[in-house]
Amino acid sequence: SWHHLRIRAQGPRIELWINETQYIDYVDSDPYLSGRVCLEGYTGGWGACDAEWDNVVISGDGTVPATTSTWGQIKHRAGQ
Repeated sequence: SWHHLRIRAQGPRIELWINETQYIDYVDSDPYLSGRVCLEGYTGGWGACDAEWDNVVISGDGTVPATTSTWGQIKHRAGQ
């Protein structure tokens, strides 16, 4: 089954929800206020892992247009 992950990074504040339960509400004392987004899987050093994302939506503050990607589009861009 899929889990719903929501991350909000607004100014120095970072919030994270998994399946509508908030786990992180953090204010960074030295934030990066621009940059890129990376989606990554981590096994803790126990070998390879598969990670899948679907319906990825990235929206900005109104100056950056929203972007939506499906799992098929992400695999295509990765050359799979």
